[in-house]
Amino acid sequence: LVDNGKTMMSLDRMRNVIEITNETATVEAGIRLFELNTILEEHGVALLNMGATAEQSVAGVVSTGTHGTGVALGSMSTQILSFRIVLSSGEIRHVSEHSKSKEDRDLFTAGRVGLGCLGVITQITFRVIPLFRLRLSTISIDLDDLISKLDTLLVKYPRLQWYYFPYSNESPNATL
Repeated sequence: LVDNGKTMMSLDRMRNVIEITNETATVEAGIRLFELNTILEEHGVALLNMGATAEQSVAGVVSTGTHGTGVALGSMSTQILSFRIVLSSGEIRHVSEHSKSKEDRDLFTAGRVGLGCLGVITQITFRVIPLFRLRLSTISIDLDDLISKLDTLLVKYPRLQWYYFPYSNESPNATL
């Protein structure tokens, strides 16, 4: 797409699944999370952690550092095993933390949350785990009480998520 002399790129037509195993999922970077989740479920596997919405492309999710819940689960980017990137020169590189060259290992490290500054990620291999189900529990708790118990709650509930609504008479909601 060209607008006002600028070029914009879309990965919307790059939504194929390349391969899914019990340990990995390799996909084109334009696939949306909701599409990927459906396909992973059909294979009995899942991503370890996700953000709150599933409309984004996997390239967008990892490039912006999207995280999920839980202090020990890591962001979506930490689930990447390797990716293919097209550099501004047009060179295509396939990089991972195990790449032979230090330059490729550095590109992998920086590119996992590169905000698109290093090039265009076109394919990603994620680590996956066996499919699991979550149970949602919601409670209201006084903010001071929540803060004083936060360390304990984070250990007890690995996927703790909480919201605070200032200037309301309501207590914050914690999703356990």
